[in-house]
Amino acid sequence: EQPELQGTPFEDTNHEIIRTTMQAMYSSLIKQGKTDKEAKAIISNIEPFNNFIHFLEFLK
Repeated sequence: EQPELQGTPFEDTNHEIIRTTMQAMYSSLIKQGKTDKEAKAIISNIEPFNNFIHFLEFLK
């Protein structure tokens, strides 16, 4: 096996779609009364968003 040659989930997915979906989820969670920290924690524990935690800093 050559694990370094294995792809990661969603690596070929348009990252703008991922970011936009994360923003929509974040906005929804905030409207439900979650804090910024809580909303980002929830999103970071959901696949495939856990592979894109670098986008969390752009959520507002």
